[in-house]
Amino acid sequence: MNKFVGIGLGIVAAGSLAGNALMFQRYSSAKPVVSMGSDAVSIKDFRDRLEVVSGKQVLTKMVLRSIVMTEAKAKGVAPTKADVEARIELMKRANVNGIAAAMNDPNQKYIVEEDVETDIALENVITNGVPVTEPALLEFFRKNQKVFVLPDQAKTTIVLAQNKVDATTASRLMMQKTPRIDAATIARTPRLAVLGLTASVDWNKISPAFRKQLIAKVNATPAGGVFQLDIPAKGKDKPGTMIVRLETKGAAGVPPLAQIRPHVERQFKLQQAGIQGRTKQVVLAELYSAKHPTIEVSKYSPWFTELENASANLQKGVKTANK
Repeated sequence: MNKFVGIGLGIVAAGSLAGNALMFQRYSSAKPVVSMGSDAVSIKDFRDRLEVVSGKQVLTKMVLRSIVMTEAKAKGVAPTKADVEARIELMKRANVNGIAAAMNDPNQKYIVEEDVETDIALENVITNGVPVTEPALLEFFRKNQKVFVLPDQAKTTIVLAQNKVDATTASRLMMQKTPRIDAATIARTPRLAVLGLTASVDWNKISPAFRKQLIAKVNATPAGGVFQLDIPAKGKDKPGTMIVRLETKGAAGVPPLAQIRPHVERQFKLQQAGIQGRTKQVVLAELYSAKHPTIEVSKYSPWFTELENASANLQKGVKTANK
């Protein structure tokens, strides 16, 4: 009996050692990420370089996000998913650089959403309790028209097809009025890909001439219209056709207050808070000072020097004011 137990334990031990070896091989920092013959880039080398290049920015942003979101939740002013989506739509409408491309990239989308959520949460903390009167808001809107100017904007559905037959099918579906065929239905059609649903485009790789041609066609097409544009072959990429349907078009200018009232109110409150000295930088320093995070790994302490100094200066200012 003991013999079999011994053999069994030996098998278990051997299995455990083998498992540990596999786990070590899988997660060891010495394991290569990329090999080039006898040379390689290890996980450790890769992580060390990332830490040097962007570690400070990423870590401090993560800490500040945690502090801001905790405060917003405690005050009952944490932004909702709808708040975040509305802000991103406004950023798209205002043609904020890179926002549309980032939202179509799964690797960037959640980072943008987190950043926007944090920014709204900080603004909510700053403006919490700031009063708004109708006459003051109207006067603010009248005096700050330039702040609320929106550029020309077109909302589109874009389908990619590899040949003219499929492009014709796409055009027919997109021009149908009753019942109207939505993008999700088109995306389920064989050999048709819908931008943002089943396809993506790296606009940086699209030639300036094609982009110029696309913008010109969009500007010339009314809402509800459909047009085709041939995509030239580039390198190993095959030529194709882009089929575009103009869903809505918005002219440049300042929208009526009723359409952008939440945005105007927020800007008014931020201005009023700023007059009282409650800027984003000051409030971040206040929150950091109140939470006073503990840096558990000493080598990262220098990354927080600026925040520590801002917090210390804030405390000095408070003590001076109280004398």
